[in-house]
Amino acid sequence: MPAASSPVRPLSIRCTRESIPYLPSRPPAGPAPPSPASEDPARAQPPCRSRSLAPAIPYLPPLHPAGPARARS
Repeated sequence: MPAASSPVRPLSIRCTRESIPYLPSRPPAGPAPPSPASEDPARAQPPCRSRSLAPAIPYLPPLHPAGPARARS
């Protein structure tokens, strides 16, 4: 019994440590299932970064035109 509980504890600790850093990257992914964690983190990280940059690009252009437009007027 004690032998079975000892391996279970380290496994749960490792899972929690790995889930902590992946938590911030998973909210944007949302639909990503936590079962295949080995494949999710690798695939979830790149898409999350591309998604975070994509929305930032469209938001930047509107700011630039707004500046010169006001300066000219």
